[in-house]
Amino acid sequence: MLLPLLLACADPVPEDLDTDLERGWVASILREPDQFSATVDANRDGWIALHANNLDAAINAGGPPAVRAQHELEQLYVALSAMASHAWQEAAETWAARAGIPAGSALPLVAAFAALEGGDKEAARLWAEKLDESAPPEHQQLAAEIAAGDITDQTPLGACYRSHLAVRQGDAMSTDCPSPLVEEDGRTLHDPMVFATRAAQLRAPEAVAGLSGLEATLFSARWPGSGSPPVALVDSFATGEHDDPDGLRQRVRAADALLARWEKQQRDAAPEGLSLLDELKLIEGYRSRALAEHGRQRLLAGQPRSAQAAALMALDAEAGRAVTALNPPVLFVVLADADVRTGRSREALDMLAPLADVTPEVSGLVETLGDLVVLEGMTRLGDSKEN
Repeated sequence: MLLPLLLACADPVPEDLDTDLERGWVASILREPDQFSATVDANRDGWIALHANNLDAAINAGGPPAVRAQHELEQLYVALSAMASHAWQEAAETWAARAGIPAGSALPLVAAFAALEGGDKEAARLWAEKLDESAPPEHQQLAAEIAAGDITDQTPLGACYRSHLAVRQGDAMSTDCPSPLVEEDGRTLHDPMVFATRAAQLRAPEAVAGLSGLEATLFSARWPGSGSPPVALVDSFATGEHDDPDGLRQRVRAADALLARWEKQQRDAAPEGLSLLDELKLIEGYRSRALAEHGRQRLLAGQPRSAQAAALMALDAEAGRAVTALNPPVLFVVLADADVRTGRSREALDMLAPLADVTPEVSGLVETLGDLVVLEGMTRLGDSKEN
């Protein structure tokens, strides 16, 4: 099998390629370009947009590419939600350490919401206990509810939290939340819950499951094998117990060598659809999407350095910081999240910049990261090195 071969960091590329490579969507295009043309022609604008990673345009075009783009946008918001949970708590912790939590501020409550988004009820309780006694009564009530693990809708922020849950459960269309979440004494605190809620609004598992053949995998991170459902080539990479970027790079290079040999065989055989290989950058597009998704999985496994290594190997540096056919949007979330988790908040800001046109909600996260960058440059007395 091909997939186990990729688990070995230093194993040589086999002389005979596994037939699983012949089952992928790239191979299908090369062998049966007429089938590819028929698939694309049915929703041409949508497939062109999906190939370019223009998710909004693909969704607006309708049909199977819209279903696929909606699923990818959902996964983008899932990745942003995980990043926002961590970034918000990091900003609040730095705020407390460098400048002190302002008297009466709702900052601990928003940090508690961020902790809940990350599934950490204990951290949420600890944040709620940091609320200053001079905070308004409704904030005191919410802090007590967070500590007790039973948030009601009896306070404005509690109602906001409950409305997020209602949307995620399909019981409401929109949230009962202001934007920004809190404005107080010149401070703007953005809602860390918006991304998971937006992901829930986009979720359509039945529609995705209804796709088959090229419609299900074309221009995707999945290179189908003999299993069902098809999986991404890099899903077989050993997760490992440690954050090992060097080992990951070796595994990616082994996969690259395998794909390169397979590509050479295709060029030598000159299948009918060979011209599409270069015209659409089929292998490069698959590789960038697959590595971006693998980086996201490494973040979920608590391996930010490996995630960053995978994403950097995927990044098309010639395109700069832009979403393109070779730079999927989630790639920039992986890079930004990995930067935050490895203490590079300023770099994370740069990585989020390309997403401004993809999702408007990212502006609040950018502002929160900007606060973190300034806070990291402050002394305990409040003098900023940024000035």
